[in-house]
Amino acid sequence: IVGDGRRVSATTIEMSSGGMSIKSAEDFSIGVPVEVSFALMTLPRVNVRAIVSWNKPRSLGVRFDSNDERRLKVKTWIDSYLEN
Repeated sequence: IVGDGRRVSATTIEMSSGGMSIKSAEDFSIGVPVEVSFALMTLPRVNVRAIVSWNKPRSLGVRFDSNDERRLKVKTWIDSYLEN
């Protein structure tokens, strides 16, 4: 996760085509713009702009920026994964 002047390593908890929940030792405030970078099993690394939509101790949720077309790679991958 890159945002708020920091670069933080984190672990994905859940993912959808609209966003993801993340386990992180560091907090980000709700509404902070971030860029998440991650790899899916059969895709090269994906970078997507997002907004922090919720936070709890040691976890947060981000909503992918609907104007960032790179999120479509995630949607296509998830749709394909669910079909198989």
